[in-house]
Amino acid sequence: MERKFNLTPNQLKQALKNFLSETTNPTFKSFAEYLNTYPQLLRYYLKRLGIYDEINQKLNDAKNNQTQMPQKSNTDKKLNLPTVKDENTKKELVDAELINELQQTKQEYDSYFARKFRAFIESYFNNKKNKAKIEHKIGFMCDIHIGQHNEQAIISAVDYLKDKNIDTLILGGDIADFDSISYWLSVEKYTLKEEIEMIKEFLSWLRQQFPKTKIYYIKGNHSERIERFLMQNAKQLLDLDVLQIPYLFKFHKFDIIWIDNKELLHKYNQPFKIGRLAFLHGNEIKTSWSVVNVARTLFLKTFTNIVFGHFHTTQEYVFRTLNNEILGAWSVGCLCSLFPEYRPVNNWNNGFAYIEVYTNGDFVVENKK
Repeated sequence: MERKFNLTPNQLKQALKNFLSETTNPTFKSFAEYLNTYPQLLRYYLKRLGIYDEINQKLNDAKNNQTQMPQKSNTDKKLNLPTVKDENTKKELVDAELINELQQTKQEYDSYFARKFRAFIESYFNNKKNKAKIEHKIGFMCDIHIGQHNEQAIISAVDYLKDKNIDTLILGGDIADFDSISYWLSVEKYTLKEEIEMIKEFLSWLRQQFPKTKIYYIKGNHSERIERFLMQNAKQLLDLDVLQIPYLFKFHKFDIIWIDNKELLHKYNQPFKIGRLAFLHGNEIKTSWSVVNVARTLFLKTFTNIVFGHFHTTQEYVFRTLNNEILGAWSVGCLCSLFPEYRPVNNWNNGFAYIEVYTNGDFVVENKK
């Protein structure tokens, strides 16, 4: 739609005369500023009125004769409407409606370039984020210690992860307790056979809750109890497949994938990972149980993104590198009883984690407790 201006040639010529009587810088740009508009816009309008050459010539003449003209101070700062100094001849030189339109045009220009710049900045910094989509929704449950488990905590975790519609469930170690073959002295509640049956029953129930979800089972330190027991009492049976965890718990029946991080580290120098996030039990990295912040301690031993259990406590430690890369370690709480017979006083808490991994490798950890 073509703009319509109400400024007449006579009004512009009078405005120029008033401008030249007050200015010490008779340029076309300063004349445009005097009218509170853009030089390009004023030039276009003057050409439409057919007086551009005349106005421009007068400005050039004034500039050439500037040294012969008395210098005057511009004490009256112009805001919107130009006025004549002589109060006796004072009158409106420029139509107010046109001035408002010119001001509006300037604001539109300013707003347009501001929007363009803002859009460019947002696009530059958020390009990866905008393109990235959620690739995996992961649940992480660890330290259930079947036989010493907390049924209410387990159900709470499973219900939450079902609502999130996870595609991957990681059992982060110590799902079995193997209390019956532990070298710790305690009152045995179950035989080894009963513990194995309870584990299979739990895995069967878990598969019913997540029928289409990929399930991983990470080896923890409690899984090593059966290896240690065989080593001490029946070393000859140690290599029998039927006595290995995946066979004892019938992983093939429940479509569960066995993960041994120590074996992966020995063979491939890296643990089990999804995207840029490694999943451990926690016993793979040797450290004291007396450390104050296990998340920070394990991060300083690995300098990589890790989620782990083992310590039965919810903690996190986030580190930003000089290259603005965010790294972190997340210690996830347990799903077992917080008051076991062998350690009734502790600082444990129940918890689990929900993790979203994006196609660009970024991820978000919700460390629930």
